[in-house]
Amino acid sequence: MRRWFSIASLRFQAVAAISALIIITSAILVGFLIKSQKEHITDELEKRGASLVKMLANNSEYGVMIESEYILIDLMKTLSVERDFQFVAIQNPEGSIIAQVSMFGSKFPLKSIFPEDAGEMMQGKTVMTQRKKIPDYNLELIEFVYPVFKYSVEGGISREELGVVMPSVSDPDIQAEAIGLARLGISLENVKKDISRMVWMTIFLTSLVVFAAIVVTITLVNFIIKPIENLVDVTERIAAGDLSHDVPVKSNDELGRLAISFNKMTDSLRNYREEVEMYNRTLEQKIAERTSELEEAQKQLIQSEKMAAIGELAAGVAHELNNPMGGILGYSQYALEKLSSRKADDLSDDDVEMQCRFLEDIEQQARRCKTIIKNLLKFSRTSAKTEFEKFDLNQALEETLTFVKHQLDMKNIDLEKNLDPNLPAYYGNSSQLQQVFTNMMLNAQQAMKDGGHLKIESRFSPPIGEFQGCVEVEFTDTGTGIPPEILNKIFEPFYTTKDVGKGTGLGLSISYGIIKEHQGDILVKSKIDEGTTFTLVLPLDITDHGSITPAEKQEKPASEQNKSPQAEN
Repeated sequence: MRRWFSIASLRFQAVAAISALIIITSAILVGFLIKSQKEHITDELEKRGASLVKMLANNSEYGVMIESEYILIDLMKTLSVERDFQFVAIQNPEGSIIAQVSMFGSKFPLKSIFPEDAGEMMQGKTVMTQRKKIPDYNLELIEFVYPVFKYSVEGGISREELGVVMPSVSDPDIQAEAIGLARLGISLENVKKDISRMVWMTIFLTSLVVFAAIVVTITLVNFIIKPIENLVDVTERIAAGDLSHDVPVKSNDELGRLAISFNKMTDSLRNYREEVEMYNRTLEQKIAERTSELEEAQKQLIQSEKMAAIGELAAGVAHELNNPMGGILGYSQYALEKLSSRKADDLSDDDVEMQCRFLEDIEQQARRCKTIIKNLLKFSRTSAKTEFEKFDLNQALEETLTFVKHQLDMKNIDLEKNLDPNLPAYYGNSSQLQQVFTNMMLNAQQAMKDGGHLKIESRFSPPIGEFQGCVEVEFTDTGTGIPPEILNKIFEPFYTTKDVGKGTGLGLSISYGIIKEHQGDILVKSKIDEGTTFTLVLPLDITDHGSITPAEKQEKPASEQNKSPQAEN
């Protein structure tokens, strides 16, 4: 039953369309029939009234001539038996009533409903009809008016002498002189009742016909739609994966042939699914093994790229360690020399204070070495899980510059830093982002072979409206630039424009994957011989100022959390 009331169902649409067509057609026919019947009944009434008033006028010629009320009333009584009769009256040319018979009674003044000038109406030679209402009796009637003529022929011979009973006014040999006016009133109440009865009868019969037609339509539509519904039910079950059902075949028509073809298709699908399931049982294991191999290969590629970057930074790291190590060696030698030449009792307070300063300097330089080595280990470590935490992006940039600064100095590259001090704490993986920063700086250094200028800028875009805010880190170099035709390829794995042995083509691909894992993006603008700008866009959460909240991190599947940059790319 639910499908019957569904507007989208084919059965409902078909029944509604055919029923609407039947109802509209029937309404038009009923309207036409009612209008025709009304006109027919009204015309018949007008014809009957015109015939009666003309007959009265022709027979009243003698009574009007002698103004005999007795003769005229005797004629009028023959009309009073007519259906719907209301009144009949004869007027002389001055408008006075010579005789009258009325259903309103003798006290009702008929003259009050004859306001017209009788003289003007006597000029016509046809029956005049007009509708009138009598408010006192709540009555509507049709009044028929026809002149009473005196007929004669040339020479003054009357119609009695000629033996003419009903002469014609239009006969050129007969002269007609209007000597009075005959008025006949016929009520419309019974006519209205007849029309109303006819209308209701027509509507009732038409409603029965329409109801029967709709019932027949519903039966026929159900007979046609039922096989289609069976086909739809089986199709939905097949779409849900249940291939155990067939469409019942109950006829040999087009729908029956369609059901047979559909059942054959279902059998083919059932056989095909069994074959696929058999293949899947072996393929699933192979795919799992291959996926594991690919993940391991991706981890090795990422780590090899990281170690390659460490190799390029080795000189910078060595230089950074050399200075504090030299200071430690110098202070320790100087302190050893002082202490070996004197005994403890011979040391003055100034000597002890000096030795303390030496030890403090040695401690500071040792801590500096420890920090450099800690950052290097942090940068180079391998982790199966991507751990997110809050950290200072500016500090991560500064730590990365510790390794790269010496490389830039050796290539005569000026460094300009413009780091926003109001940058909010960022929620992400600092080690991965430091790898991205390193790739950006090394690419910039390699693009400026003869030296140049590198500008590193960080800025905060606060939330506005639906925009949740972001942190941007921008690297701008004055290198050779990237040709426009390869801009859309630079993030593809193993794509590189460097000479053989100068790079693997994984740096930007891995960087892109890391930024995508942080739900960010990398924007590139470049002009040949002018330089390139890489902008890292890292989105923030409005409430926590983090690209991924801890709750979201826990809700993510492990497969997404460990997604490799190459897979993202």
